[in-house]
Amino acid sequence: MKKSLWIFWIAISALLASSRLYAETEITCSLYKNHKVATDTIRASLEQADDAIISLQALMKLCPSMALEMADLASTLHPQLALDIFNTVFDHISSDQVAALTAILVKNAPQEMRSEVIQLAVTKSPESAQAIVDAVIAMDLMDSTDVIVAAISGGADPATITEPTAAGTPSALPGGLPPVATVPGNTTTLGTGNGSGGGTASPN
Repeated sequence: MKKSLWIFWIAISALLASSRLYAETEITCSLYKNHKVATDTIRASLEQADDAIISLQALMKLCPSMALEMADLASTLHPQLALDIFNTVFDHISSDQVAALTAILVKNAPQEMRSEVIQLAVTKSPESAQAIVDAVIAMDLMDSTDVIVAAISGGADPATITEPTAAGTPSALPGGLPPVATVPGNTTTLGTGNGSGGGTASPN
């Protein structure tokens, strides 16, 4: 009997501590006066949680304005949960934040999971495919070809996905139509013509 009461008391104490921590997080986020306090409180919640994803779900409801920062904290502490973190945070952000979320998780995920993160992101937000590719390539953690292949595996249209070149001009994927603008390394350039559309392609 004593043992049962002791276990019950431990469970109640843990629940109260967790509730107090979430309450502190809610107050911190609602006031949002001290960003470091908010971040430290969220980190503590994620570190102490028995289930990081359940904790993240609760924190997202309390403080949606810090969704991307929570994703960064959660995936830094639990990189192997990158896909679950994406699914949790995705429901609390706008479409124009999907690329940033993907880049954060690619940065923190184990190397072997990075392509899966990109695939999931494109599958969940196909309209953000190009922005996702651009954001991940900008991180310089993956070969651009691998990024594009992962995006296509997630459902992106190969004909519409481009990658930045050294000059900052998009280049077409293999099999897609090349852009009108010329880029360094092309074997042909548009001739000058007379300005009436009569220019012809001439070898470099």
